[in-house]
Amino acid sequence: MQFPAGALVDRLGERRLLVGSLFAAAGSLVVLGASPSLVAFVLGCGLFGLATGMFGPARGMTLSRTFPDNEGAAFGLTLATGSVGSALLPFLAGLLVGPLGWRTTVALAVPGFVVVGAATWVSPPTPRPTRATENRARRTSARTRTRPASR
Repeated sequence: MQFPAGALVDRLGERRLLVGSLFAAAGSLVVLGASPSLVAFVLGCGLFGLATGMFGPARGMTLSRTFPDNEGAAFGLTLATGSVGSALLPFLAGLLVGPLGWRTTVALAVPGFVVVGAATWVSPPTPRPTRATENRARRTSARTRTRPASR
């Protein structure tokens, strides 16, 4: 999904693709949770995979643009947070599936995707770098690399 998502982010912009991905993920969870058949269930799972697969390139571009001086830290923190979620969500889902059932447990995730999608849409855009800021960043980077280490 990275290649088509990269092309889409170039065409649509980061915000539109992020929000579209979040809302599509919410919609796919509705399909998944309401699936009356195995075919609908598989379709919901596939749609969820497509929707969340579109998120990566837009997220990466937004992080790079928002934190140009701390890009590595921003990516590291984002990926670490995702890893914590990947570790905790199965445990939490396991606790909820017993008393609530799998359909309700899946449905509980929908509002989170919708709220984050809406918040992403109304958040201030990250300014696109101009030629002047890009040139200034290159000069600063070059000076930092060639500066002798302090003792």
